[in-house]
Amino acid sequence: MNSKSLNKDGTPRKKGSGRTKGSNSFTYIPLNDLQKIFNSEISIPVSRVWLRNLGYQHTSNIEKQEE
Repeated sequence: MNSKSLNKDGTPRKKGSGRTKGSNSFTYIPLNDLQKIFNSEISIPVSRVWLRNLGYQHTSNIEKQEE
């Protein structure tokens, strides 16, 4: 059952490439801690799907801000 994964060109995929099963890029942090780090004027990028799941209706995308 342990078949090799192949790339689009047919070559074998390198071991360890990609996200491992069960890994996650996200974490939980209390809002109080975020407020200590950021002031109320800063724009924080968030997922549109996450906002939709919270019931927030966004009207436009935020442009990437130049620093």
